[in-house]
Amino acid sequence: MASASGPTGFRAQDHGSTVDLFWNDNSGGTASYFIVYRSIDGPQQTVSVPQGKTVEEVTQLDPSKGYCFRLGAVIPQGSGTTTAFADTSVRGCIAASPAATSSP
Repeated sequence: MASASGPTGFRAQDHGSTVDLFWNDNSGGTASYFIVYRSIDGPQQTVSVPQGKTVEEVTQLDPSKGYCFRLGAVIPQGSGTTTAFADTSVRGCIAASPAATSSP
């Protein structure tokens, strides 16, 4: 679940071997993002997303498999940071969301 300044509207647009991921940045452009994803039987992958970007294309996916995606937002807050998460999937992925405990 996203915090008040965390990402909302995280969604996927499936194109077979690629998936476009979209979200709303509610941090005023201050958050940096990372995406953790995997198929049900594949290794976990992590992609860093530049600050201020709200779309990412994930490529080289197997069109016959479902994928789960977790978006992590590292948000400056006071003298530290907080991390908020949002989840989405394609092709019926129902496995637990990929674990993401820190930014890459």
